Amino acid sequence: MAKFSRCAAQSNDSASGAQVIDGSLRFESSKSQYLSRTPGSEGNRRTWTWSSWVKKSQDEGLSDQGVLFEARIDSPGGTDANIFGIRWTTDGLIGVYDTGNWYIQGSREFRDTNAWYHLVLSVDTTQASNNLSLYVNGDLYLQGSYAQDTDTRVNDTCTHRIGARTTLGSQDAYFLSSQLTQTCFIDGQAIDASYFGYTDPLTNTWRPKKYTGNFNVYPDIDLSSTGSGEAIEVVINRQVDKAWIKNYGSSAYEGGGNPSDPSSAPSFHLPSGGSLYWFTTAYDTAHTMVIGSSSETGTQPEWASGGTTGSLTRDSATTVLGTPSSSYSSARTDALADNTVYAFTYTITTGSSGNHTGWFLSTSTSYSSGTPDEQTSGNTVGARFHGGGDAYYGFLAVYGSFASINPNTYISSYPRLSNRGINSFYLPFDGNSPIGKDESGNENDWTPVNFGGSNVIPKATGALPILNTVSGGNVATVGVRTDSNYSDLVLALPLVGSKEDVSNQINSGSTTKAITSNGNAVASSAQSNFYGGSWYFDGTTDYLSVADHADLDGFGDFTIEMWWWCSALGGTEVLISKGWSNGAGYPPFLIRNSSSDIIEFSASSNGTSFDVASAVEFGSSPGLLNQWNHIAVTREGSAGRLFLNGKLTSTFSSSTTLHANSSVVTIFSMDSGAAAPVG
Repeated sequence: MAKFSRCAAQSNDSASGAQVIDGSLRFESSKSQYLSRTPGSEGNRRTWTWSSWVKKSQDEGLSDQGVLFEARIDSPGGTDANIFGIRWTTDGLIGVYDTGNWYIQGSREFRDTNAWYHLVLSVDTTQASNNLSLYVNGDLYLQGSYAQDTDTRVNDTCTHRIGARTTLGSQDAYFLSSQLTQTCFIDGQAIDASYFGYTDPLTNTWRPKKYTGNFNVYPDIDLSSTGSGEAIEVVINRQVDKAWIKNYGSSAYEGGGNPSDPSSAPSFHLPSGGSLYWFTTAYDTAHTMVIGSSSETGTQPEWASGGTTGSLTRDSATTVLGTPSSSYSSARTDALADNTVYAFTYTITTGSSGNHTGWFLSTSTSYSSGTPDEQTSGNTVGARFHGGGDAYYGFLAVYGSFASINPNTYISSYPRLSNRGINSFYLPFDGNSPIGKDESGNENDWTPVNFGGSNVIPKATGALPILNTVSGGNVATVGVRTDSNYSDLVLALPLVGSKEDVSNQINSGSTTKAITSNGNAVASSAQSNFYGGSWYFDGTTDYLSVADHADLDGFGDFTIEMWWWCSALGGTEVLISKGWSNGAGYPPFLIRNSSSDIIEFSASSNGTSFDVASAVEFGSSPGLLNQWNHIAVTREGSAGRLFLNGKLTSTFSSSTTLHANSSVVTIFSMDSGAAAPVG
């Protein structure tokens, strides 16, 4: 499939919360279809939300037991241990399960195969009871209780599947027969159905709404560079129970957000209600801890009179100091009052042989010496520094909703704080993006299995079928897709059954270009990415040629994109060109495999040199064989970009117009038929 456009810019806009859904993805159990993903990092296994719109097939949930969403280690033995999932069950029921037990399984039979059901599973095991909530079409259907503070298997670094049980081998079953669309997973937040739908006041019907909340990916919180005598800056807003921390020398608050905007994503979420205290601890050497003024607006707290233990003493309202010897000592502030913003700096200065020292926020007035400060009962968040001299190795722990730690830690068993939200994803399943493409911005793409060669890639300049399709992009239907840049399209070759250009069907201002099939180039169903077919070239003077036309000359802003599959791609062989004759000359544009097996792009404005772009690299070609790949080159103004399978690989800079010539455009060869790949 090849596509040319004179303009690369695209835009998207939505004016309301209501959402029009363009389509869905059909899972057929007879074809064992599913999507799979194994997270590279552990997310929040206690707090998360899954949402999807589901339409049942004729037999789903009546005799079959199709899995909607499940996470499971791949080798649990002969039992259901180490799983967590939601699936249809016999008699049209739905259930939530783990370790062979059903935690939610009601008596309602979901038998309507003409209706769409909106299902939301909200999980927060930090709560003591009713910590599993299942919503159906906006209503709270059932709740279940999981052991408090238990980690579910979801968000672990194990296999996750949509549409099938996640076990390999004999238990690989429970394939789904349903249609899914608008599937969301929110890591680190337990939210209800109102975030994804609303009741239409005119019809009293539950309808989809675009999720506009935070997918909750925060940057790393790194306090390890804060050494002896270097201050951290703190803002604690007890009105919204949030805190922001900035380490020494940082220009931005760690973990994102800004104290001037309390609704923004902060470093820490504090517990609501009750008292909160700022603590400091010291061990084994001389320490001085100082609370100072801040650049932010807020009240400066003071060390509490009588709030010290061990060898630390309160020297003033802002300073505590002492030499704790071989036991922990501590100091605390008075309670941080509700409806108050506190802003201050906090500095620890210690001797050259310093051992443990740190700080934390706690809901308790006491501190148990001998217990590491970041693990003290009642703590909400804290950091401990350990080192010799001024070499500090700090780590950060958060308690309550999160149990996480700074990545720069010597205790590797703790997950990173940045893992809050790291596994969130949004799979539209509406036909406007490839199956499995995560549109949340987190790049948590899923791999489709048995859907017929669909590729999982982010958008570069489109990468979508030219023709209308069904069945996950595998079957072409009547007509062509709409395109937001239709007025710039000058060449569009679907290459399924026919070699013809369909650009005029999308852009009435484009003239249909004459296409010639040379050698034995022929339509084939042996390989397909879209439509169930493609065009086959045997590598012996097989190629397509596009007659010269003014539309194909003199590009300013432009996009050239194509899907390709090669079983053999030799050095200097060509994917697309306009007038590269026997490896000589300087055509307006050329995409080829170099003698070093690098896919590269070159372009000329004068026909005497590649002055616009010279051998700019897409990437190495050997690893791209025997698979579908998408390449795109775009230029907007002077900014040129190359994409391989959705990833930006290279850039070039030139605003010079590409030159015009009278040559044909050739696909899969130079204009003599030589340098022809097999694919």
